[in-house]
Amino acid sequence: LVPLAEEIRHVQDFVSIQLIRCDYAFSLEVDVSDSLKEKKVLKLILQPLVENALYHGLNYCMEGDRISLGAVREDSHLLLTISDNGKGMAAEELEKLQKQLNQKQEFTELGKRYGQSIGIKNIHTRIRLYYGGYYGLQISSQPGRGTSVRVILPMMD
Repeated sequence: LVPLAEEIRHVQDFVSIQLIRCDYAFSLEVDVSDSLKEKKVLKLILQPLVENALYHGLNYCMEGDRISLGAVREDSHLLLTISDNGKGMAAEELEKLQKQLNQKQEFTELGKRYGQSIGIKNIHTRIRLYYGGYYGLQISSQPGRGTSVRVILPMMD
């Protein structure tokens, strides 16, 4: 477990490199209160989600593209949200991804899976294994309007 602030710094470091690659065509907006930055989260759960937003949602950067990272407290839960204003997903694609999140992992050999979204599935599985079945990822998307991934975690100091 690491402080949320450390995860955010990791995301910002990743994005600073991608901004150079993309000629500063997109932006990252972070909206996280200082009081939440010291809460503990699993390491490396945000950067892969931001990377997915950049590569799949924004389709490799266009002027005006935006990724947002936010955090709020809701009762005893920490809700992290990574959203983009990109191409979004069709209902069928979103449904397929949501089914994959709830499938039992199947490995063909070490490190390989049957056509699954490995990054998202890995994060979702790690969260559930560590915190329990209530926690994990929720994904919403609309074609032409973007995608939002909600990470539900227990509030931990």
